[in-house]
Amino acid sequence: MLEAQYDFAAVVPGGATKAEFRAMLRNLLVERFHLRYHRETRELPLYELRVAPGGHKLKQTANEPPETNAPSFTRTPDGYLTFPRGVNTRFWGNGPRFSLRRVHTTMDEFAGALENEWLHAPVANLTGLTGQFDFYLRFDARRETPASDEPLGPPLEQSLRDQLGLVLRQSKGPHEVIVIDSFDHQAAPN
Repeated sequence: MLEAQYDFAAVVPGGATKAEFRAMLRNLLVERFHLRYHRETRELPLYELRVAPGGHKLKQTANEPPETNAPSFTRTPDGYLTFPRGVNTRFWGNGPRFSLRRVHTTMDEFAGALENEWLHAPVANLTGLTGQFDFYLRFDARRETPASDEPLGPPLEQSLRDQLGLVLRQSKGPHEVIVIDSFDHQAAPN
């Protein structure tokens, strides 16, 4: 397999959305490398996000103003990070202990965060929940008991169930993929 790396320098217009940026990048690859591709649907591993038996434990968005003079985060005695009220974060770790705060978040947005920030695999939102929610999640990223005396915290799946009333299950399902048919290894000049 041929491995090549390329450096790109481009100016993205101010106010461009992520979708517009992706379209610009795709057009650049098509123009400069004569990229030819097609889309197809394949059966791939994925995750399903569902409401746990007994119901969810999420709270509807409270419309609280963000804290203004608060530090960016603090650490709890058991090693997890906490964040100021009203702040939307990515998955943040303190060693193997991870925390996440979401505000004004739909379940589609949360499924997207799980997919893009943590699992790096497709996540289907099958919760049926509508509206926006505020929540705080904490979990231990380790899968095995450490050699030290430090106790192992709950993994992501258990934390989702216990703290949010959600279930994350592995499954298989149709997923659209991009298949590269051909491209030039040398970029065409500007």
